[in-house]
Amino acid sequence: MPERKIPALLAAQLSPEHVRRVQRLQSIEWQQGFERAEIIVCAWPLANELTRVLPRLRWLHYLAAGAWDLRECAVWGTDVIVTTSRGHTNSAGVARYVLDGFRRFAESVERATVCVIGLGGVGSAVAARCAEEGMRVVGVRRDAGRGVAGVERVFPPDRLREALEGARFVAICCQLTGASRHLIDDAALMAMDADAVLVNAARAGIVDHDALLRALDAGHLRGAMLDVVDSGHAVARHPRVVATPHVAGAGANITRLLDLFEENLQAWLAGEPLRNRIDWERGY
Repeated sequence: MPERKIPALLAAQLSPEHVRRVQRLQSIEWQQGFERAEIIVCAWPLANELTRVLPRLRWLHYLAAGAWDLRECAVWGTDVIVTTSRGHTNSAGVARYVLDGFRRFAESVERATVCVIGLGGVGSAVAARCAEEGMRVVGVRRDAGRGVAGVERVFPPDRLREALEGARFVAICCQLTGASRHLIDDAALMAMDADAVLVNAARAGIVDHDALLRALDAGHLRGAMLDVVDSGHAVARHPRVVATPHVAGAGANITRLLDLFEENLQAWLAGEPLRNRIDWERGY
């Protein structure tokens, strides 16, 4: 008896070359409709809509790093397996964005202390790039016991203010979750050096923009570069703020994203754990 092919749905805009690549997968039978699909490979915002009309869905693979976008999906918190592309997006591009942001407000970064908040794939790349530039790097991560190359000291999130003390530069690279929403509040901003530069290369909700505006208006912080801003918020128009339209990680290598999907597909078929499976309690 021939091996059963898994009905799957591709709901992402890919180049013809990348479409041909996934269509060649022997274990997949790509669907045109929704009724039979057990796997979906998708990108925002289609994921939020499609998950409501996929009655047989067993696994959703998301071609982006952040899980926050998926919280409104019908599959959130269910038995459906959801994986993201965390650690496989354009980490090098984000690192360049962060250093460019620092240099928009400071002539030199060498020998200055930078605090990198979030030391996953992106944050680790940012930390390594900062170390290469001669900066002293400290970081914040959930698992503070795990060292990171180029990072002098790692703090847990409940010691964020201690990590920020004396930092001339701050890079936000963490996931947006319920725990990290408005992580950068009045107290965190005041813990930073009065002449500090803040760069948010992650999600808007990690920064309390009202608190940031208050700090800037009070003369605190040299400046901030924000890759995402709450829609219409006045902080985007502040003279010491540079706001960009979520471009820090632009130019992701689709080949790497599909490599991860294929790796996870083989694990899924073998009944093995999948990489980057969302932990509902943790939020990513």
